[in-house]
Amino acid sequence: MDSLEVFETPCPQCGAGIFSFPYKPGTTHRLICPSCKKVIYIHVTMNGSVLTFTSEEYAEHKCKKCNGTGKCPDCKGAKIITC
Repeated sequence: MDSLEVFETPCPQCGAGIFSFPYKPGTTHRLICPSCKKVIYIHVTMNGSVLTFTSEEYAEHKCKKCNGTGKCPDCKGAKIITC
């Protein structure tokens, strides 16, 4: 059985909460910080970059054509639009 790579990142809102999540390219994780109780989104791009968004930032970057479902040619399954 393959071991699952895990990545850790701090909360972008308060910096206190540390999140561990599966490092799988093309996935978006919705998490709630145990310290500040804010919702954050962590997206692992297909090329392996880790992007951390507040709820407001995620709403701005979410693909408008498919509403973040990842089922359109514009975002190519990424669920978000990045430059």
